[in-house]
Amino acid sequence: MAEHGADDENERPGPDGPVASSGPISVSASALEDLPATLLCAGYHLRFLNAWRRQFEGRAEFAVVPLIHWLCDRLSSDVPHVASAASAALQSIGLRQPPTRGCYSLRELESVTGIRRETLRRTEHALETQGWLSPEADGVRVGSARLSEWLESPAKHERLRDFRWTADCLRELRLRPAGSDGVTVADALGAIRACRTDELPAALQRPLVEMPAQVRSAALVQMQGYNLRHFLQVAGHFSGDFVQAILLGEIGHRNVAAVTRSAEPRDADLPMGLQQSLPGESAEANRRRASNAYSLALALDIPYETIRRKLTQLCRAGRLMRDANGLYWVRPEVADEFLEFNRARRADMLATAATIDGLLESR
Repeated sequence: MAEHGADDENERPGPDGPVASSGPISVSASALEDLPATLLCAGYHLRFLNAWRRQFEGRAEFAVVPLIHWLCDRLSSDVPHVASAASAALQSIGLRQPPTRGCYSLRELESVTGIRRETLRRTEHALETQGWLSPEADGVRVGSARLSEWLESPAKHERLRDFRWTADCLRELRLRPAGSDGVTVADALGAIRACRTDELPAALQRPLVEMPAQVRSAALVQMQGYNLRHFLQVAGHFSGDFVQAILLGEIGHRNVAAVTRSAEPRDADLPMGLQQSLPGESAEANRRRASNAYSLALALDIPYETIRRKLTQLCRAGRLMRDANGLYWVRPEVADEFLEFNRARRADMLATAATIDGLLESR
């Protein structure tokens, strides 16, 4: 993930104007204790959210609708583990077994996703026009060959490895005794900066058991079931706007890097760094690791004006503040706002990974 300087002549005060620091950051002890695990999960979530955003639009419906159609198509698989995994994934969001192939009504989808029927109708039409969905003779839409090829591509096998690696690190964090060596904040920050698992820090590289083809197919379905649940949870916190979610995560990880005193922060340094006033001495020393609208537009390959608009929305929602230098900072209370959300997502990830491990053991 590209890093760019915070001082840029293209940066201008936004419509809300600069927001001065409101004093020292006050992050709860629980949020600090959870930080390595939170950052590890954020790394995976940012990687897969960005992958979906680049392929589809940055709205929840353009992730949820094609994924539900793809899972419906897997129900007819002649591989029992694949069909049962797809059924479990759909049931986990409240969808019953459809009476016919791919046949969920817009009313049912609205009920479980919270997305309005008219929005779902427009989305399905747009996805069909773009070649992601195909109409059947009876008017039912199913996932197209293009959708299957994208979701089952080698890149998705790499994402499965990424998912399993993240869950493995989380499991290690849960089991390690207090004060022992293990995954650190520095490791987790490095994981967020990685775009692929082969870019992960050397300290985190570990072999994963290879999967037979049928097991891998079932594991992909399990992982996409987790992703679907995550999409829906994120949508509820950001009114379906995934670009806002990506920006908050990206800025949050840069903030943590900026308020530490070195590129390789020790866990013990963080409480002191996170209690400083913003921007603070250490933040000033690491300004290239903070964020302005222009650097975010370059790093994420999103139009500058779109970034500015989304940042303004996040500021007005009380989740970001903008200092006099044009740098954006996540407000400290956001850590506690998402504390239970992050814990619930980690629990879901670990449970899904355990199911995938069970597939490996049953082969």
